[in-house]
Amino acid sequence: MSTENTPKLKAEPILDIINRSKEFNNDQKWWLRLCLFIPKPIMITFVLMLWSSMFTFSINEGHSMPGHLYVVNRMDKELVKGEVYKFSYHGEHFIHGVLFTKKVVGVEGDVVSVKGREIFINGVSVAVAKEYSLAGKPLAVNSFQGVIPPYKFFYIGEHPDSFDSRYQMAGFGDTRDVAGRAYMLF
Repeated sequence: MSTENTPKLKAEPILDIINRSKEFNNDQKWWLRLCLFIPKPIMITFVLMLWSSMFTFSINEGHSMPGHLYVVNRMDKELVKGEVYKFSYHGEHFIHGVLFTKKVVGVEGDVVSVKGREIFINGVSVAVAKEYSLAGKPLAVNSFQGVIPPYKFFYIGEHPDSFDSRYQMAGFGDTRDVAGRAYMLF
């Protein structure tokens, strides 16, 4: 059997195959070329750096919210009522700048009203303040009534013993202190 008539296959460079292919548009061809020339460790490092600049993991040490581990999207800081956010607290009862994970129930422009120890946002009950702390000390309900001012938000925890905007000593959160939207992992 003769191999003289058998056509020899040329080993075409992979770039030529990509360039001549009709299956890829120009953007896809650009990405394919990029992936071929960037070594994998550099690519992995770049992806991890990009991910870590946008997201972070957060451990919820308290019991005010369900779950123990959250991923925080640092790019998502626009408050949406009913969603959970990580933010810095600057009150006097915790270390300055400690991070809280709480649910936002009121944003600037919403109307807060208080009847007894029950708090309403736009006429809807959102929380009831306890009379005493776990240590037996009296707790003053947040007495603010009116429109939530610019750059402020009303936050609560899901646990009845949560330290949050229900109480005068906690007050409002500041939108400039929001680290990002938090998503519970477990």
